[in-house]
Amino acid sequence: MPSPQAVEKPVYSGACQCGAISFETKGTALFCSHCHCNYCRKSHGSAFVTWVGYLQEKVTISVHEQASLSWFESSAFSQRGFCNRCGSRLFFKSSLCKGELHIARACFNEEIDTLPEQHDFFDQTQGWARPDADIPKVLSSDDSLARYKDIPRG
Repeated sequence: MPSPQAVEKPVYSGACQCGAISFETKGTALFCSHCHCNYCRKSHGSAFVTWVGYLQEKVTISVHEQASLSWFESSAFSQRGFCNRCGSRLFFKSSLCKGELHIARACFNEEIDTLPEQHDFFDQTQGWARPDADIPKVLSSDDSLARYKDIPRG
């Protein structure tokens, strides 16, 4: 039987869109959930944000010398961290959940071992946000999206 020190913990990495801010997580996530609150929607410009929560001590953040991690006080209790170079919203922290750092799931570089478990603030969901609605689902290979195919994927 391996010793406790020999048991590998999951390590995942991610970055902002331009790569100037990167992060690495160690260990198992505390949670993963879709947040539909007004603050998350406005901050990310999306129907909801999928967050993965970690103990802050389990996250290492690196900032390239030509960028900085800026924090916006989105409420009396909470801050949102973003890259001042490309504008990517990466992090959320709050005095209401001390010691935690929430990371936007879309900023991870790979699949992680945690899937969304719930929808938070679901009563704030917008009527136009209907992922299961009976409207066309257009794949990236569709000709109607051909003009976007030359955009490098990051």
